[in-house]
Amino acid sequence: MSQQSKVSCLCLTRDRPKYLHRAIRCFQRQTWNNKELVIVYDFDDKRTIKLLEHFKNQPNIKCVKNGREGVTVGRLRNMSVNHATGEYVMQWDDDDFYENNRITFMMNSIKGTDKPAVVLNSWYCVFVNKKTVRRSNPYTYEGSIIAKRETLRKYKYPNCTRKKEGGGEIGEDTIMLRKLISRKLLKVVSKPTIYYYFIHGTNTCSPQHFRSMFRASRTIPGSARVYRKLMERIKRDDDIFSKLMSK
Repeated sequence: MSQQSKVSCLCLTRDRPKYLHRAIRCFQRQTWNNKELVIVYDFDDKRTIKLLEHFKNQPNIKCVKNGREGVTVGRLRNMSVNHATGEYVMQWDDDDFYENNRITFMMNSIKGTDKPAVVLNSWYCVFVNKKTVRRSNPYTYEGSIIAKRETLRKYKYPNCTRKKEGGGEIGEDTIMLRKLISRKLLKVVSKPTIYYYFIHGTNTCSPQHFRSMFRASRTIPGSARVYRKLMERIKRDDDIFSKLMSK
């Protein structure tokens, strides 16, 4: 790829500006140069609006206001896709942490296949209350997706946030991903070290779900040290956040 394709990172957020700031910092450190961050926020989210004031003049950060109450996560995801200008789009959740080469690795993966979408089959789970990092069980992880923008415009997210299935619930991103899987449009790759999925106590899934996730995950060498080093990096970002919000 002689000229870098543009990648739009799509971030939905609601009243957790410290997490959002971490996600913005991860985006800024990405080694892939041709990129934009599309942030969808709610019109009445005062703390997020205050944070975004510090980034409104950055040309590769686009802030999109949702002006209505009660909009489903699926509809907000479709909104973010519609505002993206990149050839490729990537989910960029506001409460996770990404290594600097996440976009580069996923772009190299998708350009090496004839599939229009790629996800990771594992990632690192950060269990904050246990102060440890573990490798997830094998799965098609929706939150890690990169896809051609036109693919997600065609196979839209459903107009829901969560949907009951069996004895539990599934998210809007799971439903969308199943469309891609059923049509053989998805490639699965392995690189867990580029994505840190945080279990921090305010996630949308139930505590039972995360207990099951912990039991299914595997320990990694030096997990306590990995956790400590990761939190040191995050603290540096959080110190910057505190200074921004005090202005």
